Amino acid sequence: MLYLISLGSRNTGFPGHVKFVNRMADWLATAPGVSVLRDTYTLPRWEEVSRSLQVRRPGGKAVALHSTSAYPYSGKTSAKGVTGKIVDLGSTQSNGMANSRPLVFPDVRGKIVFLRSPVHGFPAGDSFKAWGAYPDDLKLPDLLKTELYQTRSAPALEQFKEAGAAGVILSWVGVSDANAEGQYVPFGRKFADCPALWVGETTGEEIAKVAAAGGEATIALEANIFPNTPTDTLYGILPGQTDEVILVHTHSDGPNAVEENGPIGVVALAKFLAAQPKGSLRRTYVFTMTTGHMAGAYVPSVRGFIQKHADIIKRTVGALVIEHLGSREWVDRGQAYVPSGYNQTTMLQTQSSALAKIALEESRGTLEDRVVAVNPYKGRYTGESGATMSAGIPTIGFMPAPSFLLKESENCGIEKQDPRLLRAQLENFSRMLLRMDGMSKADLAG
Repeated sequence: MLYLISLGSRNTGFPGHVKFVNRMADWLATAPGVSVLRDTYTLPRWEEVSRSLQVRRPGGKAVALHSTSAYPYSGKTSAKGVTGKIVDLGSTQSNGMANSRPLVFPDVRGKIVFLRSPVHGFPAGDSFKAWGAYPDDLKLPDLLKTELYQTRSAPALEQFKEAGAAGVILSWVGVSDANAEGQYVPFGRKFADCPALWVGETTGEEIAKVAAAGGEATIALEANIFPNTPTDTLYGILPGQTDEVILVHTHSDGPNAVEENGPIGVVALAKFLAAQPKGSLRRTYVFTMTTGHMAGAYVPSVRGFIQKHADIIKRTVGALVIEHLGSREWVDRGQAYVPSGYNQTTMLQTQSSALAKIALEESRGTLEDRVVAVNPYKGRYTGESGATMSAGIPTIGFMPAPSFLLKESENCGIEKQDPRLLRAQLENFSRMLLRMDGMSKADLAG
């Protein structure tokens, strides 16, 4: 995991991401019998250079305020930035599905929009049925309000661009300033040509006061756009006794050492399976580490693999999708952002009762001690496993979603991970895969 710190941000197509994919390809190639292949995509890669925020009351001096992060792919300005009167539009409102309702707002031409953006929450209670949990009394909340879901809640910027706004300031609500710091949200959206910055709730309250006094703000967001940046999906194939396939999947891009460290797990599992006695594996294994999770508007991640490799998907009888390994839980206690002392609860999505059973059985009694298995019976998914389940593949979708999942920081969040937990998870996955290998196609479907 220390290697991941040296790479810095591994968002889609970033230099650190390219190095990581190349290293994973080299490691995967050392697994006996595994052939290593790639699919290449391109995107207009956006990268922040610097940002600043100032406000000024009428007749007063400019005051610098702290922004917690930039809105990715929002826009770009000169070093001087853009200035306009602040228009306070209040708060976004939930549409009931974690997204925000369309906004109705006054004339914002040439102005800076200020908007509070609470995390509305994914409706887990209405979307999932529980298969079981370990420990038995563990449950998911009805609304999943982890900071990750700001990616759904944050308003689209195109509406402000079309209305002629000079820029946008978004304020976190109900999240400590320390937790808000560095959150790379929302990810996966197109370049909007509308510069936008995030601020913590404390700063947001100050901006609201300046707006009420008729003040103005200056947003500076210098950024580079690198057209036609190449980025690779990496995959390996380990032949088995039959051409039926079990897919072992993750994505490779992300802003820190947990998002995404799944490729380290996928390569370890490839080596484990390749070391099994010759002829003992019934199925062919395909190990995928797709690109584009963080830039879904331009690169289709696992959806792209499914579309490009219909021959493989047609033969796929089961999948294990792993993300965010070794995550501990961090929580807000007032304005303090602290470890809870627990592992991050893992949400395990599967449409198969049989797969839920083996996943819970292989977790029980291990360091992976907080697992809830759910059936996304309404077709509402979260995470990479949604694509494989949508394709009709019986899937174990392993997804802890810690509050720091999208935080960019100096140490890439390494201090919030437990390597012992990561190892235990990989051992559990190895047993799950061997059990899946011995199950019939009908049994896998549950």
